[in-house]
Amino acid sequence: MINYWIFVIGNRRDGHELFENKTKFNKVMKRNMVWGLGWRTPNVRRITNGDKGLFYLSGNGWQCIIGQFEISSEAIKIETDNKQNTSPILLYGAGYFVRLKKFRSFKRYVKIANIKNQLELTKKSAFWGTVLQGGTRKISEKDFNYILNISR
Repeated sequence: MINYWIFVIGNRRDGHELFENKTKFNKVMKRNMVWGLGWRTPNVRRITNGDKGLFYLSGNGWQCIIGQFEISSEAIKIETDNKQNTSPILLYGAGYFVRLKKFRSFKRYVKIANIKNQLELTKKSAFWGTVLQGGTRKISEKDFNYILNISR
């Protein structure tokens, strides 16, 4: 059974350097490599090879879905040798990672505020932004396909 996910991309500060959400997304798109998942990521063990997902850029001025991907591995626990072969910008604070493939960046970004009442994920929440906190969020196949259709 395929699961559907939203991976949230937020800004991150590493010491004095700020890695903006769009920068992180561009690095993933360019390298087509991996995505880090925190130690406490909900459902980390349910993310599996063949699942599909969407990238959501959080933060003021964004708050939109900007691309899609397919997961090509199980969640892999990060060991020291794995960190040497992956980008630290994507794995900062991560306990696991998944390999990604079949990227597609949307030509038309999908603003969640514009469709919040149509999505099962957000239509019951007065504060829809809080629903998209936490790094990953499982969504329905219906929501996934709805977003894909309006991104074209």
